[in-house]
Amino acid sequence: MKNWKGVLTILLMSVLSLGFSLSAFAAETDALQLKSKSAVLMDAGTGTVLYEKNSHEAMPPASVTKVMTLLLIYEAEAAGQFGWEETVQVSEHAASMGGSQVFLEPGETQTAAELTKCIAIASANDAAVAMAEFVAGSEEAFVERMNQKAEELGCENTHFVNVMGLDDPNQYTSARDMYTITRYAMDNPKFVTIVRQESYTAKPKNKRESVTYPNSNGMQRSNSGDAYYKPMVFGRTGVSDTGRNIVSVASDSGYEYMAIILRQKQ
Repeated sequence: MKNWKGVLTILLMSVLSLGFSLSAFAAETDALQLKSKSAVLMDAGTGTVLYEKNSHEAMPPASVTKVMTLLLIYEAEAAGQFGWEETVQVSEHAASMGGSQVFLEPGETQTAAELTKCIAIASANDAAVAMAEFVAGSEEAFVERMNQKAEELGCENTHFVNVMGLDDPNQYTSARDMYTITRYAMDNPKFVTIVRQESYTAKPKNKRESVTYPNSNGMQRSNSGDAYYKPMVFGRTGVSDTGRNIVSVASDSGYEYMAIILRQKQ
């Protein structure tokens, strides 16, 4: 029988990483009564559902959207569409992105590798748009690829209108669809390597000082105190107007689990 203590720990740590206390679980009866609108816990090796709650219901994805964004960037590079050391010029549109960002400037140049690290580690909206424009010619064209890939993967409750996850009534996904997307992405070892990094130091550009950006998921940072979770393989967090989201993968006792929580109450 699988290590259920490990399974529960992943869900618990997922909730704690979002800034909530143990009260996120019901104090009595079922310990898996999460204070969230939707959740799913899967055995990532077999695809077995271990726990689910409204797992097929469409929800705002927020920054967990960037799992799909990164997936398509890596597929484009593998297909020979660009090289990691190619120069990317940041557009006015990309630089105008708010929210989580690395404060890119219009006309600034970075390599594709540098911008991709900013997306994967710092969850940078401006870098996500800059890379989308570089890879597909425009953010809109890249979004078309995102929706095509979601359809190819069999996602039934997912639709994208932007590459970074800013709230939009037409941008949504479900916990089960995010499992499908993330499980597919995890088969790429380069993706896994970059999203696991604890931090990234951006090189000086346009006379700016170097800046070190920590991983947006505290469970992956060894210097984050109690939030650090050694079994964590990968985590992507996101905040929308309707709550907080996380996609997390952890390995314990020879098993790999994926927990996805959407619209956790703030």
